Amino acid sequence: MSYWPWYALIALVLIAPIGVLASIYQNATTVPSQPFLITAFAEFLISGAILLYLFFKDFSFEQFLASVPVVKIDVATYNLNKMEGKFIPYNARPLKTPISGAECVYYSIGLYAAFYQSYGRNNRQLAVEWVGGIGKGVPTLFTDDSGYLAVDLVKAPNVQAISGAIELNKAGVGAAVLRELSGSLAYIQQGKEAAAEIMPHIEEAANKDSTVDLSQIPGFKFNFHFKDRIRDLKGNITNDIHLNMLQNFGLFLVEQYIPANSDYTCLGGAADINKSIEGKPVKVMVPDQGRGTMAVYAGATQNVKKSMSKRALLNMAIGILFIIGALVLLSFYFGSASAASAAKITTSVTTSIATTIVPSQSPGYHANFTQSTSVTTSAPSTTVLPPPSASSMPSGSCGNFTLSESAFSSETSGICSWNGGTINVSAGGGLSGYISVQIVGADGKEYFNKGTVNWCSGNIGSVYLPAQKYEVYISSGRGGGGCQPNAIVILSG
Repeated sequence: MSYWPWYALIALVLIAPIGVLASIYQNATTVPSQPFLITAFAEFLISGAILLYLFFKDFSFEQFLASVPVVKIDVATYNLNKMEGKFIPYNARPLKTPISGAECVYYSIGLYAAFYQSYGRNNRQLAVEWVGGIGKGVPTLFTDDSGYLAVDLVKAPNVQAISGAIELNKAGVGAAVLRELSGSLAYIQQGKEAAAEIMPHIEEAANKDSTVDLSQIPGFKFNFHFKDRIRDLKGNITNDIHLNMLQNFGLFLVEQYIPANSDYTCLGGAADINKSIEGKPVKVMVPDQGRGTMAVYAGATQNVKKSMSKRALLNMAIGILFIIGALVLLSFYFGSASAASAAKITTSVTTSIATTIVPSQSPGYHANFTQSTSVTTSAPSTTVLPPPSASSMPSGSCGNFTLSESAFSSETSGICSWNGGTINVSAGGGLSGYISVQIVGADGKEYFNKGTVNWCSGNIGSVYLPAQKYEVYISSGRGGGGCQPNAIVILSG
């Protein structure tokens, strides 16, 4: 299972939505916190769920493998089998690794240049480049004394080997001279020059089936970086190599081998090919028909034990932290929403106290249209109008009238007069993302009531208005819009 696509998806989930919101509000004078809180909540929740899914997938598979019983090769089938045995050369002598001198059925030796690549001023990443090496193997069979199993080590997704690494530098001066060079191409070139000096000695030892005395190679000093480590042959060597804080560059000689006559555990299916050696059946290892498992583990069956890998534990820990973070953000969201609701209720109560009840067809109603108001209540009744505020409300002819609101989830009203005729209504929600327009006459009747999610101002309808004064109400949305900053309505005749 490849985890990098999942990790890339998590990075996209964490970066993209917040980036979109930031671009929407980059020119806004007032940025609401609630859209960012709910977006971050969703990001953390989704990322945590993905990591916990990966953890449970890993954990359940590891528990499943631990429960599979060990079977002998002669009775193994296409279903998932756990077989314990040893790798032995077939019609050949064991090989000898050129550096450690261990008997094996396969080995590889590679020379790697490790260096830091810079991405910006404060960001750098370790890179490991192969600059030379050799590999060798002999025909091999896996056996547990009941039969033989041919294992395709190239096709098996997971093959564990014994590994050792030696760090080498110019003798006498250590890494100081190596740090004088800078840049990826210079580091790789120096690694190739070192390979031209060192690899011929190793190749000579490989051809003679002997070991090389590294101390006899002039101009270099060799120090073990690690030895006898079990690692996956198909894994990234970068995970096993690191540089100390004072280094920018290093050379590493890595030897990997599958030892002969050492305990190994094979997991997978077994296909019978109707052949035998000394009366014992010979089978071919294949992916099992249920899960497609095909893996080679170093060590006896206890190596495949009921435990969680470091990767699974890390996925679980970070996933739980993401979920906790999502819950914290959700509490902040509801806290801010409650505070806004409390403020809205307070404003509504204050407004309702000052409300003037206007009877229908009241001849004195015209006197009430001398002020304007800005409130955060829902759309007013057609017979109950809030007292306008003279300091904030425009007035004039309904044939050339504009009213706007800069706040979110708010309502503003204005007064205009009209001698009779058709009025065109244009409106846009601006940064609030939504606008509702209501036109109520002095006679107490509602003549127009319509909303739009258009951000930019555009025609949303027309209406015939008889001659009288009118109060125009607009209600803004909760955010997420663009175009002009304010919610705006324009009447024209």
